[in-house]
Amino acid sequence: MKIVPWRFFLFCSCLALLACGMDPTRLRPDPRVKAQGSFGTNNEWKLRDAVAVHDGDDIILCFARLWFDRERWVLDAELTSEDLGTFLRNEEDYAPAFEVKLDAQGRYLAHRLRYGGYGVKWVSGFDEGEGVVLSIHQQDRIAGTVRLRSASSQAAIEFDLPVLALGPIARPGVPLPADGGEPGRLLLAKSRAIHDGDLDRVLQLMSPRERSSAFGRYDSNLDYNPGDLDMSGSSFFMFKQRLDMPDIARIEGGSMDGDVAWVDFSGMDSIGIAELLTGTAVMIRRRHGWEVGEIITSDVEMPEDEEDWP
Repeated sequence: MKIVPWRFFLFCSCLALLACGMDPTRLRPDPRVKAQGSFGTNNEWKLRDAVAVHDGDDIILCFARLWFDRERWVLDAELTSEDLGTFLRNEEDYAPAFEVKLDAQGRYLAHRLRYGGYGVKWVSGFDEGEGVVLSIHQQDRIAGTVRLRSASSQAAIEFDLPVLALGPIARPGVPLPADGGEPGRLLLAKSRAIHDGDLDRVLQLMSPRERSSAFGRYDSNLDYNPGDLDMSGSSFFMFKQRLDMPDIARIEGGSMDGDVAWVDFSGMDSIGIAELLTGTAVMIRRRHGWEVGEIITSDVEMPEDEEDWP
């Protein structure tokens, strides 16, 4: 096959740009998850993702049209029932899912067709089909088929899934040292610089990509496009930095998987009423170093004695 050099170069360049634009926080699909088929009021939704979870003595099979937001499960290291209604790129909260409830022996109990996080009552019984037929029913694995039709929904699905449990889940990768390693030390340094009001240090700790959004630039027409620091002024810029960054007192470890690290910490929310909190920061390693991707926090009850505050 003859390859025109400039076209080959353009093709390779596009691939490189795509690779650079990929978000490293996207977790690799779980190779144990195998499911295919369709569901809906008239089988109109193609199945993309699935999960099986223990719910007390029962097992819930959840088949979804969109990909589950498994990064969210890992971020707080906990799987909740609300996570089964949270999907990637689902701004409108409209994500059809078909759920089947089985008892401890794997027998069909009920099913329902729901959309996003909106609750729908379980329906028992179906008009046509085989129901749920299991070929594997183990504590940590379940496989089989779902073929049923009722007045409100129908499904034709084949699946082989690990069975998860609601509650704490392990993050991928390897544990971070107690101080969080390189990503943890950067997170702590940025927090201290922000809450000390050290603008020069904050800018020094930013990656080139982060600084490019803080400062203005000239475009190809020599028109100046102001950055956040130019538009806000230094005082308001630092205030916005404090809004996004807790006052971190201690790094509590975490884990790292390739170019993504989850750094756990404890500290205080210094905006408004001071409150103790714990949290996790997603740190992303890009070409020029680590960046803070996303931070989630949870409030902790404050000790009565201020001397016990961090």
